[in-house]
Order: sequence, then C-alpha cells, then structure tokens
Amino acid sequence: MATTNGSTAIRDKILASLARYRALRIGKFPCAFWRLSSRPGLTAFDEAQTLPLKLVTPTLAALSHLASSHKTSVVFATATQPVFSHLHTQISNHCDKGWQPNEIVNEPLALFTPLERTEYRWHSPQQRWNWNYLAEELEQHQQALCIVNLNRHAQAIIEEIDNPDVLHLSTNQCPAHRQNVLAEVRERLQNKQDCILIATQCIEAGVDIDFPIVYRAYAPLDAIIQAGGRCNREGLLEKGTVHVFAQKMKVILQMEVINKLPI
Repeated sequence: MATTNGSTAIRDKILASLARYRALRIGKFPCAFWRLSSRPGLTAFDEAQTLPLKLVTPTLAALSHLASSHKTSVVFATATQPVFSHLHTQISNHCDKGWQPNEIVNEPLALFTPLERTEYRWHSPQQRWNWNYLAEELEQHQQALCIVNLNRHAQAIIEEIDNPDVLHLSTNQCPAHRQNVLAEVRERLQNKQDCILIATQCIEAGVDIDFPIVYRAYAPLDAIIQAGGRCNREGLLEKGTVHVFAQKMKVILQMEVINKLPI
C-alpha cells in the first residue's frame, strides 16, 4: 500500500477508512476508486495494478498534481503493487513532482512472510501443455482451479474434461450468472464436494475463494501472483500449490491459405 502524501496520522485515518467503505467500480476496469471520507482530499484506488497501461502516465500525473498542489492524499492498495516509480521522469514532464509515493505500512516486505501459504511450480515454457493433457491433470484432483488467458481457451478445456459438473467462469457470462457460479463454487468447497472450475483472469482480483490447487497459464507476473491468492487463501493447508504452465497453441490454416503458399 502506497500513498503520494503519507504520514502516520494520514496512514491511521486511511486504514480505518478502508475498513468502512466499499469500492465503487468505474466502467469495465477492475480498478476501483474509493471516496474514504466526507472531507475532501482523501481517496484510494483498489487493485491499482489493473490501471490500463495507456492511461497510467496521465492518471499518475493528475494524481501527483492533486497531491502536491491541493493537499490530496492518494492511496494505491493492492497485493501486487506496480512499480510505477520507474515512470518518475516521464511523469515529471507533466507535473513538477513526478511520481514519488511513500509506503504507509511499516516494513511491508515483512508482512509477506506469514502469508506464504502457497508454493509455485514453474513448468518449462518449452514443455507446452495441450488441452487434453491439462484436462487429465485437473481430473486427478477433487478440487482445482484452472485460470487461462482467453475465453476460448477456457471453453476448449471444458470440452476436454469428461465431467458434466465442471464449472466455468468468464466475462462471457453476465454479472448475475458469475455470482451464481461463485456461490455454487463456495458451497462445493465448503462441503468438500468435487469442484473443478475453469476460469479466465476475471477471477483474479477481488474474488474470495479458496482452492487447494491452482493451475495458471503463463501471464504477466502480477496476474500469476493474483492467481496464487485463490490458492490456500484461508491457510487451512500447510502449503497450497500453484502450477504455472505454458499452453500449446493450435494453429489452424485454411486450405485456401495453404494453397497460396509458395512451393
């Protein structure tokens, strides 16, 4: 958690406010803007790592200007704090202070030690898994979560799994449908019933579920860390396991394209 205008008093007020206020989602982005107080000048962004890349520089420049010129404290809260500090020079072209946030939690790295509830197993990118192999891996477990990068990948895995009770979660579903799926997932997990969930990255931010094992397709590091947050979330196991794998992509060439290839 970082702020552009940090002090102990501000930190205590922010942490107290965070416990009382819920996020207001803006548009289609997972990043949420929080109004923490009836007094002006105290705001926060939850899941700050989801800021769209093309908007990062102008957004940070505007926030830096608010912090330096209008006595506004801006808080970025996330388990995977993006390293925006490397944009300091670029942001300085738009505002004098650039981007120089302060940590408002004492010794933040020390907080991660007691939260090491998972271990990551990184499978070689050269050993790409096809959907059939991944389906066989998932079917070995009573409860498992698999996260892939595209909706069509999730659908392809579901078609390979010989289990009519496998669950699916993606942005192809409406919000109400996704909530119904998550409710069923939580019920199955709590009752120790079979539960295989195939999902896209929509499950990685702000979704409170706890699987003993997670499979995650290769993705940006912050996404992989977020996936780990769905594994052994409640610390019921000594260690949960997150498998990070590279999927084998099928390249399908139409016959008319093949016929045009030079021989």
